[in-house]
Amino acid sequence: MSTDYICDHCGARSNGQPITQDFDGQSRQFCCQGCQTVAGIIHAGGLDAFYRFRDQPLNRPDTLSAAERDSYALYRDPAIQSQLSHAGERPGSLEIELLIRGITCAACTWLIEQHLKRLPGIEEVWVNGTTHRAMVQWDPETCTLADILLRLRELGYEALPYSPAEAEKHLSETRRTQLFRMGLAGIGAMQNMMLAVPTYFSLKPGEDFFELLRWLGFLITIPVLLYSARPFFDNAFRDIRTRQLTMDVPVALALSLAFGASTWILINGGTHTYFDSVCMFTFFILVSKSIEQSIQHRAVVTLNESAHQAPAFVECLTGELKWKAAAQLQPGDKIRIPAGAAVPADGRALNASQIDEAMMTGEFMPRDVQPGDEVLAGSLVCHTALELEVCRSPDDSQMAVLEHLASRAQSSKSRLVRMADRIASLFVARILLLIAVVGGFWIWYDASRAFEVVLAMLVITCPCALSLSIPAAQSAGLSALRRAGVLVTRPDALEVLPRVRVTAFDKTGTLTLGRFQRTGVRVSPDITEEEALKIAAAMERFSTHPIARAFGDIQLESSLVQGVEVVPARGVSALHEGHIYRIGTPEFALDSTGALPTTENHSLTASQLEVVLGRDGRWLATFTLQDSLRPEAAEVVARLQEHDQMQCALLTGDNSQAARQIGQALGLSPVLTGLSPEEKVNQLQALGKTHGPVMMVGDGLNDAPVMAAADVSVAMNEASDLAKVSADVLLLTPSLMGVIRLTSVARKIRRIARQNIGWAIGYNLVALPFAASGWVTPWIAALGMSVSSLVVVLNASRLARTQE
Repeated sequence: MSTDYICDHCGARSNGQPITQDFDGQSRQFCCQGCQTVAGIIHAGGLDAFYRFRDQPLNRPDTLSAAERDSYALYRDPAIQSQLSHAGERPGSLEIELLIRGITCAACTWLIEQHLKRLPGIEEVWVNGTTHRAMVQWDPETCTLADILLRLRELGYEALPYSPAEAEKHLSETRRTQLFRMGLAGIGAMQNMMLAVPTYFSLKPGEDFFELLRWLGFLITIPVLLYSARPFFDNAFRDIRTRQLTMDVPVALALSLAFGASTWILINGGTHTYFDSVCMFTFFILVSKSIEQSIQHRAVVTLNESAHQAPAFVECLTGELKWKAAAQLQPGDKIRIPAGAAVPADGRALNASQIDEAMMTGEFMPRDVQPGDEVLAGSLVCHTALELEVCRSPDDSQMAVLEHLASRAQSSKSRLVRMADRIASLFVARILLLIAVVGGFWIWYDASRAFEVVLAMLVITCPCALSLSIPAAQSAGLSALRRAGVLVTRPDALEVLPRVRVTAFDKTGTLTLGRFQRTGVRVSPDITEEEALKIAAAMERFSTHPIARAFGDIQLESSLVQGVEVVPARGVSALHEGHIYRIGTPEFALDSTGALPTTENHSLTASQLEVVLGRDGRWLATFTLQDSLRPEAAEVVARLQEHDQMQCALLTGDNSQAARQIGQALGLSPVLTGLSPEEKVNQLQALGKTHGPVMMVGDGLNDAPVMAAADVSVAMNEASDLAKVSADVLLLTPSLMGVIRLTSVARKIRRIARQNIGWAIGYNLVALPFAASGWVTPWIAALGMSVSSLVVVLNASRLARTQE
């Protein structure tokens, strides 16, 4: 029969069958396994007096009042959810970026991810422990944003939709609180060491002054334990409640045991207390975490840094309003941006000026812009005020898209990071078991030293270095690449890159600049040159291929064609005055009866190609276009072949002689031309089966399928949006040298990650026997644990200084 009872730990009134456990012959009742486990830790640490001195029941993180739950009702509104989020990768899903308060270590990120994934409707969760930001993708038909925020609140974290201003405020508050906690622990450690010196060398137990010094040490340690060390206890209680073992569990256990035993010795008499070790351990851990966070925050280069320089309001050149909020800009608005301010939205320049695009491309040389030139959001106006016609709203700008991709990359965990998290969790469980065995041995061998040995082992084996080994290297590497103009959107690609054996290139817009110019036109007697150009321009207007830009200068009064169909890797077809027109390759534009005139069969240079216009399958015109090979293409191919030992291939839809000449000139093998998107995928897969992992470098709509099939895909600076979504890496600068930087940094990340893992494992293999043998005191163990974590982070920070 169930009855009402009050939980002996949290004080909550519950109904049902309680969980009972005996402590020193006294039976206690608990409402859940979490309260039972936490009470056991408090009892083991000799801190049962805590229950007598508390003046109010404990707050359970999973218990929210009705008013607190009602405050989240707004986030159930579909309109609010749509406004705060954007479409996810899966059709019908939503994705949002959240700022989460309360994250203190890598264990928090793991706990949040695992807890949220258990919520029905959650598809993907990525948490960045450095920036305290999370990307969540969910099915709005199954759960709402309110469910997500409530689930995090019940876990003990407060989450809200991300904004740069709120993130800056949260970061400042976190750093200030961390500084206060560290300062208090440092003062406590110094004072306790001063008080402990006389007790070690001159005074003896039982003397009045000896006992006074120990009581002063007790009083000094209390605020350190309750304030400076509070995050460790909060996290440990939360981890135990969710049945997870993280680094905070042994830390909290060590502090509890040290303080509890010292208090018992102080009251009942004994030789050694550990108040100085408690303060020093807390101080060393906080210093270590502070340095780690500082280095990692410097390593993470975010795209929204320019947001602090963007004006909140902009001067309007048209319309009724003189000033308008930058966030409310819409396509068609004409604005003026003063010198020194950031451009708030993508647009076209209306006057000549100069802009700095370092934030977007990594290129620090200012660029001159002329009327009609494209200007991207995030660029800084250098000297003359810039007048701009807005083409895309701030939320749809290229900077917003890249910031979203960068946040997702920093938040997502690669396979090796997830593996390191699992190893660290298993490590904690096995270490606690080993410590129990060693403690039992010391109780049998020398009971007077058993506690000190157990305490030193708990401290020295904290798996901070192991948990940080791979994430620190990955974060620093992503930062180095971002500053070099290379944006990695999927960190798993960094693990595959060192194993890549083949790099396949597209031709147009990749090995060549993709900036076509017309150098000649030949027409049949049935059409004039002007008519042919207008029809070609009207059809190419519907294509995203770089060839279409060669006809962009032709002015059209109205649409001349209907029923336009774009055929990837072939061309464009349309209807005009009852005839079927096709422009593209000769095989596409002409039928079997419409062969090219014999005068058309002539050789072209490696930088030229021809586009044919046909009507009803018969030849009408041939346009000769000139493109230029990228000046760095030969160097990039040579370095990949010689330094990285990669085979370089050409996969292109261009079936011209120029494509084959470029492949031969660069030493590419095999050179496969005239490929459809499906044929590119088949050839790429064949290369992968023969040689190993393949990297595809391409640009344009036709490359999206083959990029999705590649082991690593790289999109050029001017790639189409679909290609960017499919790509693992974006080159933000118009240069192939980004490919060399990418492969170089990927190898360094692997090397440093291996060094970090080797150090973390080696440190524990060496330190653990010393601690188990009783040769390491608790305060030296605290110093060793902190130094091991700093070595890992400092080693990884070398990547952030990579210049190659």
